[in-house]
Amino acid sequence: MENPLTGFPGRVNMYGRSLMFVLSTAVMLGGLAALARAQPLGSSVVPTIDHPNRYAVSGVEAARRVFELATMRRIDIALIADSNGRVGAAASGHEDAMGRAYCARFGMYATRVDPGGSVAAWGADTCSQWSGLYSYFTSDPPEGFANYAFPSISFPSACGVLAAGADLPSNFNWGLTLEVGNPIDISSNLRYHLTQASFGPGTGGFLNVSAREAYPGNIWHNYAVTPTISTEGDGPGLFDIALTVPAGQRPMGIHFAPVNTGDGLGSHGPLALFWQRVENTDRTHGVAYGGIWEEGGRSARYTLNSMLTGDVQDPITEWFRQVTRLQNDVPVLLIHIMHGGNDIIDTNPSLGPIGGLISNTGPGHEDNIRGIINLLRTWWVQSGRDPANLYFQLGPYHPRPGDDNPIQLAFEQAWRNIAASDPQVFAVAGNMLSTPEEFATRGFLLNGDPYHLSYQGFQAWAPTMIRAIDLALCPAEYNGDHVLSVDDIFAFLNDWFAGNVNTDFDYSGTLEVQDIFEFLNSWFTGCPG
Repeated sequence: MENPLTGFPGRVNMYGRSLMFVLSTAVMLGGLAALARAQPLGSSVVPTIDHPNRYAVSGVEAARRVFELATMRRIDIALIADSNGRVGAAASGHEDAMGRAYCARFGMYATRVDPGGSVAAWGADTCSQWSGLYSYFTSDPPEGFANYAFPSISFPSACGVLAAGADLPSNFNWGLTLEVGNPIDISSNLRYHLTQASFGPGTGGFLNVSAREAYPGNIWHNYAVTPTISTEGDGPGLFDIALTVPAGQRPMGIHFAPVNTGDGLGSHGPLALFWQRVENTDRTHGVAYGGIWEEGGRSARYTLNSMLTGDVQDPITEWFRQVTRLQNDVPVLLIHIMHGGNDIIDTNPSLGPIGGLISNTGPGHEDNIRGIINLLRTWWVQSGRDPANLYFQLGPYHPRPGDDNPIQLAFEQAWRNIAASDPQVFAVAGNMLSTPEEFATRGFLLNGDPYHLSYQGFQAWAPTMIRAIDLALCPAEYNGDHVLSVDDIFAFLNDWFAGNVNTDFDYSGTLEVQDIFEFLNSWFTGCPG
């Protein structure tokens, strides 16, 4: 019977079973034993990106639920990371690569949630999306709205503020841009969402919003516009607006601006633009991936300390609303924690539920990660959401060389401990997917720096992670189409005879007949769960 959530049948048609049993047995009796140790790969397994290891994944049942949900409905994924979250201005980093990999697996239903007025790296080109408001705008929240603004650049919360009485000219050319490569498919039916402030009667502000060709295209060519929107309202508060954009070819990308250049209509302060994102209205399932807490050079302990010392309940409650309000069922969020690099040198006392442990040890790191999870779960519940719908993914952080490696292995064991004790957590161990040597020799490090990945490294690492999770969920689903069928057996046998390393099913380091027996046993068993 096929599982409608994952697309993996738990059992396969009995005719298909019988057919392949006969075929595989005949092939084996016809001389498979003579090839039992063809393509020796060594006496022990060396992890490689080209051979994702399903045993790198722990907390498999939590991963299964997340993957099932993303196949059926819309869910969001939020990244907590160090400087590898976003690297420079080169459209690189985990947010870009992990976002693309998750969207390739499930489809992108919406872009990340961007602040209305981006500061620092929060408007950087990531996943072919960038944003910013400059020149006429400031980022400090107006009086009466400070509770919506987060007190740290670690969190993407800067609003775009146009002073009362100030005019924004119609040719203003900043806002939110989606480039052609954005996974949302910018030629689809889209809807732009913007949350802004209302200031009360008599304040006189108004806003015109347009969707138009992105620069260097024709900025006078509108795809859609809103009527003029008053920002007066009943009094201080936030309200949401939306602009629907019909499907069509957009070879230069699409730009959403707080003016209507094509019709010569500007905007007038006071304005305060808080949050924005774009939805693909044709997609009823899939993911959106974006950052929630990223800061370079910082550890999990530092992140937890920032969370504990900031006045965050009001802004995080609004952010939870923003990140889940376009979903088509009860709110579900997966928080992806990618810490483990800077933690290696952080010897400060841990701040988690135990506290006082050395942070660059396995127990100390575990304490800090548990502290982050517990705090986010508390905020999630305080914002009125079900804790059963908040999930966490830990890793995979890329493998580090030399003396760093034993510490990193201890961190990965800490993640396994958390996943084993918390049904909402799954983890992926990077040291079971690759080695420091592979990252160095294949150009996966940024200018040879072991602390940061290159663009190629990010783009290789993320799909490997997804494939490892898929294999953990259904080991015999070999050909990657997410359906367990006889095609998987044919593909596996063909690759086994060709010496493909991915047919080392038991990860023994050697291709042998036992791999075929174990693969067939797994195939007949079907996908667990």
